[in-house]
This record gives sequence, structure tokens and C-alpha cells, in this order.
Amino acid sequence: MFYVDAGHDLDHDFTGSVRLFLNADQTALMERVSEGDATTLQLLIGQVMAQLLRQALADHDFTPIDALPGSVRAVLGSWLTLAFPDEPLEEVRILARREPARFEAALSALAAAQVSGRG
Repeated sequence: MFYVDAGHDLDHDFTGSVRLFLNADQTALMERVSEGDATTLQLLIGQVMAQLLRQALADHDFTPIDALPGSVRAVLGSWLTLAFPDEPLEEVRILARREPARFEAALSALAAAQVSGRG
């Protein structure tokens, strides 16, 4: 249905580095995204967040500390702070690995808040 690519350098600018490719053959999805369907956008954004964060968290050297403003690392750090307030990074890593449904639920809630303008 879609593919997200963030490149390899988390210190590059988020808007120039992260690309979302939607499968044009999925016409219903394409229509819903084009129309700005809130539920579809929430699900899509939540999955993009989950994929990018899982990839970053799998690298034990990843840290959002001292991220360049606007960088992929900074955006990921912001999502971590908003979705998992007061949780140490290592605890979020463990959650993503051991309880993926809970991890994704927190990101889905954040995506819902962002789509509705509350986040």
C-alpha cells in the first residue's frame, strides 16, 4: 500500500529526506488521502511514525539528544517525547520490541491528535 524512506542520515532535514510512496494501484487509498479523510490519514501517519521509529530504535546508537532542529532525528525525538512522555529511551525500545501493539497504539493516538489539530 505504501513505502516510507528516510534515507540513512538522521541529521538531514526531515522534509527533504523523508519520502512517502503510495501505491497508485490502490485507488481507494489514493482517493481517501487526496480527500483528506481523517481516519485514513491517522492510520497512515501512525504507521509512518511506527516504521521510522522502529528503524531508529533498532540502532542502539540512536539518540534524539542534541538533534539539529528540523532534522529527521529531531522529529523522531519529538514524536518520542509526545507519545511516550517521561519514558526513558531504553524503555521505549523495549516496548517497541516486546509490545508492538502498545507501541503502535501510542503513536496512533499521537497521529490522531496531529490530524485533528490537537497535537
